[in-house]
Order: sequence, then structure tokens, then C-alpha cells
Amino acid sequence: MDKKDERQFSASMLCDDYMVVDSVPMCNGCKRWHAGSDKCDKYPRGIPKSFRYEELHNCDRFELNPDDEINYKYVKANLERHEKDN
Repeated sequence: MDKKDERQFSASMLCDDYMVVDSVPMCNGCKRWHAGSDKCDKYPRGIPKSFRYEELHNCDRFELNPDDEINYKYVKANLERHEKDN
């Protein structure tokens, strides 16, 4: 693994204040996510485990939440990284 090739790493891992989390799930940066739970407006009974903790997945209701000071920059950076890879 080439550590100089940033495409191999989650954008959240490359942030200066990265501490413990390997990557921030896309759901955590969504306006519809119910913080502190595995639920959202689209999935009130629970977000399917098949993509709940994925860095990127297809969700027609996803909307990045700029008011979330904890997750916003990480999720935004991950989305930008994946956009560049495609």
C-alpha cells in the first residue's frame, strides 16, 4: 500500500484531527439521520445493516447536513473523494 496515494484511504482518516474512527458513515452526515441511533426518516424502524456503516451508498433521500459540526466535513470529504474516483 502506497501511503502517498490518498485514494487508498478514507477521507475522514486523512483529516488533521482524525483520532479513532476509521471512516464516518454517510448516514451520519444526513439531515434525515436520527443522531445516536441506527434510524432515519426513510427507515424509521432501522437503517438496513447492509449499508448503515458504509462510507458511500445509494440513498435517494440523502441530504448532507451542514449544521452537523461533527460529521459534516468528514462525510463531505468522503463524498468528494468517491466522486473523483468515478
